[in-house]
Amino acid sequence: MTTRVVQAQIGSGAIRDRPITAELEAILDRAARVAGIDRVVVGSGGQPGTTGRRKGSTRHDGGRAADFKLYQAGKVLTFTDSEAPDAVIRFVTECARLGATGIGASLLYMGNQTFHVGWGLTPADRSRVAWGGPNATAAEAPDWLRNATAAGWRGGAETPVADAIPPPRPKPSQPASEAPRQPDDPGPGTAAPPAPSTAPAQALPAALIVAAFVAITGFVVFLARKARAAGAAALRAIRKDR
Repeated sequence: MTTRVVQAQIGSGAIRDRPITAELEAILDRAARVAGIDRVVVGSGGQPGTTGRRKGSTRHDGGRAADFKLYQAGKVLTFTDSEAPDAVIRFVTECARLGATGIGASLLYMGNQTFHVGWGLTPADRSRVAWGGPNATAAEAPDWLRNATAAGWRGGAETPVADAIPPPRPKPSQPASEAPRQPDDPGPGTAAPPAPSTAPAQALPAALIVAAFVAITGFVVFLARKARAAGAAALRAIRKDR
């Protein structure tokens, strides 16, 4: 599937002309498909650039952030501090839902056509912030941006019907109402295999009884022989004394 993300910054001579990460590109591409955006054109990607230059904070380091424009039906989408098109709001919400934690839109800082999506100041920084306004701060973020990101971080973005994955159709040999059978399930109408015989387990107590009886009988015989021997010895002693 062809990505909807165009990394126009690569080879452009811009300060941040390095590629963005594959993870970030996947987020932008998925959000574009959900929102009905045709193209996401990146103008500022990873830094330091090919010339070793850099600017601003460390958010763009290693391609962990992108500044870009959104195109729909051949036109670039714009925004103001008070409102944004539905496609933009849906795109921002989906980016937040997919894991982006740093999202910005500032008229004075980047203009009314450029958006920022990425993560924190370091790879370990996953703090969530939506920023905008004259000074590109969280406190000045437009309400529409604040609401869209909050909805995404709550998991509120919806997947359009066109992108939904249909449930698997049942196989001809398996009616829809029939639950899948396990490998050892013979299925309906098939006789179950006979239960294993329990005869050895039932014969075990009888064997124990016989063994105990034999042992007791032997012990009794032994005692009887001892008693007869002792009696004979006593009788001989009495006869001798006489």
